Amino acid sequence: MAKIYDLEKEKQKAKERAKESTPPIICLRGKGGSRLYPMMEMGPDGEWQIKNPEAVKAMLECDLSGLGKEEEPKED
Repeated sequence: MAKIYDLEKEKQKAKERAKESTPPIICLRGKGGSRLYPMMEMGPDGEWQIKNPEAVKAMLECDLSGLGKEEEPKED
């Protein structure tokens, strides 16, 4: 016998499991070869984000505005 699943119920369960998941581990490297593993927090939209981006920017001396965004291919 086949088991029947309610698709909406399964989607809701998956969202709840995602909320309980641990934050991603990322390593940022600075100009001088320094490495930093920033603290992460879940934002109001459910996406993980760096907890204190200004402090991370100051430590690494670089711009984090493009972090996590895909680059568009350049056309010649």
